[in-house]
Amino acid sequence: MDLRKAAKDVSVLKMRCSINADTMTKAELHQKLETGYRDIGKGRVRNASEAFEEWQKKCEASE
Repeated sequence: MDLRKAAKDVSVLKMRCSINADTMTKAELHQKLETGYRDIGKGRVRNASEAFEEWQKKCEASE
């Protein structure tokens, strides 16, 4: 499966920081989700293909 083609029309949130849901309470997780939903509503997203490409370049550079 070509992930670039699959992600072409998908948008992802712009992350402000890393999140580890394993260490969060249920209330904290729900708060983060609500923040994400508000961000989506305000258009604070980016093209998934571009985000994936940027992530892939960072991974390749760190190898």
